[in-house]
Amino acid sequence: MLGVLRALAFLSAFGFAFAAGAVAFRLGVQLTAAGRTGLAGVLYDFSAVFTSSFRRFETMAVPQEATVVEFASLIALEAYLLVGFGVTLALVWLAGAAARYRLPAWDFVLDVAPLVAGLESLGRWTARLVTRPARAPAGAPRPLRAEGSRRPVR
Repeated sequence: MLGVLRALAFLSAFGFAFAAGAVAFRLGVQLTAAGRTGLAGVLYDFSAVFTSSFRRFETMAVPQEATVVEFASLIALEAYLLVGFGVTLALVWLAGAAARYRLPAWDFVLDVAPLVAGLESLGRWTARLVTRPARAPAGAPRPLRAEGSRRPVR
């Protein structure tokens, strides 16, 4: 579990850093008024994916060739940085708590043997329930012996 939490912390930090880097590249292109052709144009268009959810904060329509910084890009950069730091710190704290206190809940999450044993016993109980022979109606003659047995039925 500890390794899983550390891996999640690393992957979330990498993902948020990648998104923030793409938005920072977009801001850099906007500030330098560099041409949006070639690889820079492809990366600029790709970074629009990360800023698209923040377009509603834009106060005016920005033309493509304008050397104006988009407000949505600034908000997106700040959001990705803050949320990335928060999620990463929370996962690191959670991993530390799991290592330090060894809470029973963590052991339950990792140990699936009781769950598998419970499902197996449920399966055996269900199989017995389904394969149990039907009871004879009241007043019906009882057999002298149970099927496959040599002992008489009591």
